[in-house]
Amino acid sequence: MFQAAINVHHELHDLPPLRIKAIPFDNERVRFLSKEDRDRLIAAYSPHIQPIITLLAFHGPRIQTALQLPWGVEGVDMEQGSIRLNHSKNAVIRSVPMHPRVMDVLRPIWEKRGQPTKGHVFLNRLGKPYSDTRKAKIPAATRSRTSTPPLAGAPR
Repeated sequence: MFQAAINVHHELHDLPPLRIKAIPFDNERVRFLSKEDRDRLIAAYSPHIQPIITLLAFHGPRIQTALQLPWGVEGVDMEQGSIRLNHSKNAVIRSVPMHPRVMDVLRPIWEKRGQPTKGHVFLNRLGKPYSDTRKAKIPAATRSRTSTPPLAGAPR
């Protein structure tokens, strides 16, 4: 696009024609998990992590967005059966109906905690909200023996 603008308008600004080197990119084919691989991957995680992975698998938020979700209308609204994702890449706030499998894994957590309307949905084994997990190494893809290689940037 930039090259096209230069080609069209270089004469107006007394600029010599310029050739911009193209940025190389990886044209690798995007792959998706089969339903069986998805279920095997979810099952390979520790039980306290499985609800997080289920949410990620069925709703697709960024990991940090999922880990910081609150209970209630600003996050996971169990009474309405919806999830509000406030931290999407394009800053669009979206509230979506909760997938039945996500509802099935979150309802016991919600009920066990007394049906809260605030606070973090996901807590670590110590009962504290998760902090930055980008440094965590969770080899569940290896344990699940899925046929799909790890995602780019995912821990190996």
